[in-house]
Amino acid sequence: MHIPFKSGQQATLEALAGRVPLTVAGVSNALPHLQSGRLAASLKAPATIGKLESMGFDLAPGTPAQLGGRMERDEAVFARVVRDGGIKAE
Repeated sequence: MHIPFKSGQQATLEALAGRVPLTVAGVSNALPHLQSGRLAASLKAPATIGKLESMGFDLAPGTPAQLGGRMERDEAVFARVVRDGGIKAE
């Protein structure tokens, strides 16, 4: 379902209030809610996790250091794909 909002902030607040099942939020909209713990709590709900995974999201919560390690591993994998595939920037 797509619900058009006039702003990302409005969409984030509607998701936090439970009036929409989820939203993709920018850092500026999500950060205050992450810091307060409200957004993290909503992401821990099994229904939310199941919905995101059914949409193809690969959820891997962790620390900033773990995210950095994953990004380094992913970069190495995709660099190899680009190199081996002869892919060039346009």
